[in-house]
Amino acid sequence: DFEQGVPSKEFPHYALTGPEGGCLTEKKEGGTFMRKEASPADCEKACTKDPACVAFETGPNNHCEMHHEPVTAAGKREGFRCFDKLKVHTTTTAMPSTSMSPEMVAMSDRVKAQRDEIVARTKELLARAKATGASPEELEKLEDMLKQDMARLDKPLPTSPAELVKEMELLSGVIQKRSESLEAQLSMERDLVSGKTKPKKPGKKDKERLAESMKEKQDKLKDALKKLEEKEAQLKAEGKMDPELQREIDRAKGVLGNALGQFGKIEAAARSENGTATIG
Repeated sequence: DFEQGVPSKEFPHYALTGPEGGCLTEKKEGGTFMRKEASPADCEKACTKDPACVAFETGPNNHCEMHHEPVTAAGKREGFRCFDKLKVHTTTTAMPSTSMSPEMVAMSDRVKAQRDEIVARTKELLARAKATGASPEELEKLEDMLKQDMARLDKPLPTSPAELVKEMELLSGVIQKRSESLEAQLSMERDLVSGKTKPKKPGKKDKERLAESMKEKQDKLKDALKKLEEKEAQLKAEGKMDPELQREIDRAKGVLGNALGQFGKIEAAARSENGTATIG
C-alpha cells in the first residue's frame, strides 16, 4: 500500500511518490532523466550507485528511467511506478562548520556525476553524427561543445549549498538538452534505417571543404614524391643504387602517383559540381 514518504517494502531506501504512475517534478514535467532497459531491481541498483540519480521509474517491458532532478509526484500512467531516493533533498542553509556535511558531499558528488554524464552524452552525439554523415559545420559545432564540456570537468566545485543547488539546476538543463539532441539523432537514424528519409546530400560548403582537403593531401604527396626523387638521384650519383632498391623506389613512386591521381579526380569533381575552377 502507498504511504507518502515511507520507505517502500520493495526498495527500503526509496519511497513511492504515488500509488501508481511515472515520476514528475514540481512543474508536473518528466524532468531530466536517462532511460535504459533494466528490471526494477537492476534499475534500483543503478540509481543507488549513481550519486546524480535522485529517483527511478519502473514500468512494463523492463522500462527504467534514472531521474536527475527532484521529483514530487507520480503521473497517471498505468503500470508505472516512481521511487524517490530517501534523504536526497538538501537545504541551502549555510553550514556553520568549515568541514563538509554529508549533504554537501552528496551534492558535490552529484555535480561531478552530472558533468561526467554531459561529456558522455556529447561524445555519443558526436560519434553518431560522424557515423551518419553530418556536415562539417555540424561536426565542428559538436566538437566545440565537447571541448566546453571537457573544460567543465576541471572547473572547481561550488563551496556552498546554495551554489551547489544552482550548479545542479544548470547542469540538469544541459543534460536535458543533450537528451533531446540524442533523441532527435536516434529518431533520424531510425528513419534512415526504415527508408523514411535519405542521407543528406553534401552542400556547397561541404564540397568546398572536400576540395580543399583533397588539394592539401595532394600538396603533401607532391612534397613526399619530390623528396623521394631527390633521394633517388642522390643514391644514383653516389653509386649506391641497386636493382632491388630501385624496384622499391619505383613501387613507392607508383603508389604516390596513383594517390595523387585519385585525390585530383575527387578535387576536380567537387569543384566542378560547385562551379569553381580547379586550383593547379
